[in-house]
Amino acid sequence: MLPDARLNLTFGLFPNPLALWDSPAVVTVFLVLLLLAALAFAGGICRRSAAIFLWFGWACLFNRNNLITNPSIPYVGLLLLLSAVVPLGEGWTFTRSRSDWRFPASVYWVAWLLLAAGYSYSGWVKLSSPSWIDGSALLHILENPLARPGPLRGALLLAPPLTLRVASWLSLAPELAFLPLSFCLTTRSAIWFALTVLQLVILGFVNFADLTFAMLLAHFFVFDPRWLSFWRVAAFQSFDDRLTNLIHPV
Repeated sequence: MLPDARLNLTFGLFPNPLALWDSPAVVTVFLVLLLLAALAFAGGICRRSAAIFLWFGWACLFNRNNLITNPSIPYVGLLLLLSAVVPLGEGWTFTRSRSDWRFPASVYWVAWLLLAAGYSYSGWVKLSSPSWIDGSALLHILENPLARPGPLRGALLLAPPLTLRVASWLSLAPELAFLPLSFCLTTRSAIWFALTVLQLVILGFVNFADLTFAMLLAHFFVFDPRWLSFWRVAAFQSFDDRLTNLIHPV
């Protein structure tokens, strides 16, 4: 935390107890309570209350140190708030599950549309950045102090400039397309997969795991299990069609 709460741009905008009491003992107790709430949340114990308390703690910590800001922070808060309104009775918890439990479609679509809008907005903002326009953005990322050293990074730094420019533009395309492709089952699963792979690639190249892991949590929150059966059925149908064409050629 910053030594003086008044150094934060958000000072006074949020009822933060850490702005009044910030001794090491108080902060330690606060963090321990958040840890216990996180364990309860993970186990489904008092999930709604734990989610609200975790959201409050998350907001307090950010309000006390604005220097930790990154694009994933609002999404973590969003996931916690949405988790607080999801009905009880889900499986894989230490509490009793309900056979008729369903994940609310409204919660899913709020999370999905805000995630998609955030990605597409980020893509459009990058279109005004000279490094993304000329394709040098990936080179700047590889030369950044946060870039992970390794043979793959070294190989990319030795790659022809055109290769890095094309890679920069290709990485920007899924962000721009996220929101427009969100309204069809086939394209929705495809764009989700593309952005998930992109986040994993970022994790491999950039030592900024707190950002990437948080974004991956948002991705997993909107994962639709129906995609698995959809792609499996589509694959079998394609195989059957090809087999039919071989046996009974047109």
